[in-house]
Amino acid sequence: MRAMLRLMRLHAGTSVLDLGGDPRTWDHEFLPPLRIKILNLPEVVEKTAGFQHSVEYIEGDGCNVEALAADSMDFVF
Repeated sequence: MRAMLRLMRLHAGTSVLDLGGDPRTWDHEFLPPLRIKILNLPEVVEKTAGFQHSVEYIEGDGCNVEALAADSMDFVF
């Protein structure tokens, strides 16, 4: 995760779309506050409270992201 932070130049406010994600992936103190959309199947979405990032949980299939086409994201993971 530290290497990705350096390579992708993630900074405070960077918008991230995490396909099939889990909020624990982003739970690192060294990460700046990010704007994260986590897309996962309804039965898999696990919401985390008290998180340092701005997180939106979206139920859906990562193989069909047409509904998100209008959203502009800085980084997809």
